[in-house]
Amino acid sequence: MDLVKILYLILLMVILYYVTLRVFIVRKTLGQNEWLILLLIVGTSIVAYVRIIVHDLVIPEPSDEALYVLIIKDVINGMDPPVSGPCFVYLILFFKYMTGWSVDSITALFGLFVGSVFLLVLYFIYRKIGASLEDAILSSVFVLGTSYFLWPMIEARPQQLGMLLVLTGGSLYYLYMKKGEHLVPFLVICLLTFIFHILSFIVLGTLVLLMWWSYYLQDKGQMKKVIWPAMMLIAGMLIFISPFPLYSSMNGGVKWMLANSHIDFILKDYVIPLILSITVIISVLLTYYMKKKRVMERFLDLCRNNTVIIVPVFIVALFIILTVQFILNKDVHSSKYRGSLLLFLLMQAGNLVFGGLFLKGYFSYIRKGQFDDPYFRFVSILMFMGMISILFSLFLPINFNNWAIRIMNYWTLFAVPLVSREVIRMHPRLRLIIVLVLPLLIMVSLLNISRDQSIFGYP
Repeated sequence: MDLVKILYLILLMVILYYVTLRVFIVRKTLGQNEWLILLLIVGTSIVAYVRIIVHDLVIPEPSDEALYVLIIKDVINGMDPPVSGPCFVYLILFFKYMTGWSVDSITALFGLFVGSVFLLVLYFIYRKIGASLEDAILSSVFVLGTSYFLWPMIEARPQQLGMLLVLTGGSLYYLYMKKGEHLVPFLVICLLTFIFHILSFIVLGTLVLLMWWSYYLQDKGQMKKVIWPAMMLIAGMLIFISPFPLYSSMNGGVKWMLANSHIDFILKDYVIPLILSITVIISVLLTYYMKKKRVMERFLDLCRNNTVIIVPVFIVALFIILTVQFILNKDVHSSKYRGSLLLFLLMQAGNLVFGGLFLKGYFSYIRKGQFDDPYFRFVSILMFMGMISILFSLFLPINFNNWAIRIMNYWTLFAVPLVSREVIRMHPRLRLIIVLVLPLLIMVSLLNISRDQSIFGYP
């Protein structure tokens, strides 16, 4: 590392220690504007390190960002490449035509701007769903400890905005389901998610449908509250599989992925309608049975009364899923970390601590029976989706088998409130230890996603 990087990291460490000590230890509430300024300083400083100090506003390769720069250039040349977020492409093109700057520069600056305000947006979303000012600040700071959040926060691509849209849409739907509020904003967010990032749209649609279903099984969700999200998801899927110009190439890309997988039989004309029909029938029958027999209540009671058994089973299952995902992408990890297991574990320190605190907080919710907390339900649903995605990934070709990691990017945004609340509940001495370690973990995660050639085997 050169002197500029070292001095910048020292300054960033000082800022992080001031914020974390002020938030977790002193806990004297500043005004909202003062906290927002601090969040903006932290977000901008972290993003600027990667985008300016390490890469000098040059798009690193290989990366999804670099791939999208090539896609946008192909669009300029009249080609019609697969695009998972057409509105992102057109937004970059709009700024290009307005400024005359290169696609590379605009994309890098776009990532710099969105990444810098990311924490502010998180704060406002957490506040909207009912978090106190302190809880919203805590969550917005602690999420920086995991690289599963940091890189999607910084990298200019459709999922960068898609993550925020999923968190916003899920939160608005919860408020609509519980209070009958914000239906129109929710539908607007669904539309924006569809045109910005198709995967985020699928995640959002699945998330809100399963959220409603979990409450409906306990007689806490009304049937009318599922009509709009169901129509939204169905309409989006119909547009996606139709010869709609925005998604025709992406549709072809999905077909190519399936054709080169071990489940290519799905492409036969009768298979998808058959699978959908069977899924709908089973879902209806299962819902009727589970609602009649009060299966959800029994299952939650079973979990609450048997945490001694549930916890180790859950941890083992999680370990297996993450190990399988690691094995599927072992060549990438081996290349990046120079084949060093020690370097890999060191760079994963923030993720390991974040995961451990999450598990502690998650099972605290189970033990206390706090099943109605929206974040608890959201993360439970996303973990279920992650399990399904890893099973799906087993049959897909290389470079298309990292779906569990993509789900984890969304999961971090819903999981961090449980983590920050768990830290607040700790004994003051233990909380102080966590707080003293947190800036170091943030720095490790930041180095992990920086793609700095002086540290790792590839940019």
